[in-house]
Amino acid sequence: MTSHELSATQISTLESDVNSRQHQNDDLPPLEATTTSRSRADYSFPEGGTRAWLVVVGSFFTIAATFGLISSIGVFSAHWQKNELSNYTARDVGWIAAVNVFLNLFLGVQIGPLFDRYGPRWLLLVGSTVYTASIFIMAECTKYWQLMIVYGILAGASSACLTTTALSIIAHWFEKKRGFASGVALVGSSVGGVTFPLVLKETLEPLGWKWALRILGFIILGMLVIGNLATRGRLPPRLGGGTVDLKVCIRVDALSEL
Repeated sequence: MTSHELSATQISTLESDVNSRQHQNDDLPPLEATTTSRSRADYSFPEGGTRAWLVVVGSFFTIAATFGLISSIGVFSAHWQKNELSNYTARDVGWIAAVNVFLNLFLGVQIGPLFDRYGPRWLLLVGSTVYTASIFIMAECTKYWQLMIVYGILAGASSACLTTTALSIIAHWFEKKRGFASGVALVGSSVGGVTFPLVLKETLEPLGWKWALRILGFIILGMLVIGNLATRGRLPPRLGGGTVDLKVCIRVDALSEL
C-alpha cells in the first residue's frame, strides 16, 4: 500500500512539472521556419517570362561550350594522332578524352550539393575561368602528360561545375515546363558539336594548332560570358546536406547480407 501511495505522489509531481514547463513554453515566441524546413511546395515557379528564359539562354550557351566541345573530341584526337602524339596508339590518345568525360559526369554528383548550398554565381565564375584557361593553355601543349592534365583533368573538372550548374539552375525557374526548358538548353550541345568542328576545320590548316585553339578559346569565352551574365539563382540556399556519403554503399551491402 505504501509503495502505491509513493507512486501516486511521484506521478502527481511529474504532472505538475510538465504543466509548468508547458506554460513557460507558451510565453516563448514561435520558431520561424528555416529554408531547410521548407519543401518545394512552399515556392512558386514563374514557368516563363523574360528572366526565366534568359536563364535558359545562359544554360544553352554554357552547355554549348562544354558538351559541345566534348562532341568535337574526334577532331582533337585525329590531330593529336598525326602530330603531337604520333608516337602513341589511338587507345592511349583516347584516354585523354575518357578522363575528361569521366570527371565531367562523376564530379557532377559532387557539384550538386555545392550548387544547393552556394548557388550558381561562384560555381559558374570559377568553372568558366578554369575551363577557358585550359583551352588557351592546351594550345601550348605538345606532350601527352600535358594534354592529359590540361584537357583531361582541368577541363573535365571545370566543365563539371559548368554543366551541373547550367542544368540545375533551370529547376529554380521551371517546374511544370522544366522538361521542355531543359531540352532547349541541351540543344546547345548539338549546336556546339556542329560549330566547333567547322571552326577547327577552317582554322587548323591555314593558321596552325595554336591559333586554331586560341580562336576556339575566344568563342568559348564569349559563350561563357553570356552564360554568366544570363544565369541567376532564385531559390534560397539549402543549408543542409553535403556531398555524396560513400558510407551509404557500405550500409546497403550490410543490409543486403541480412
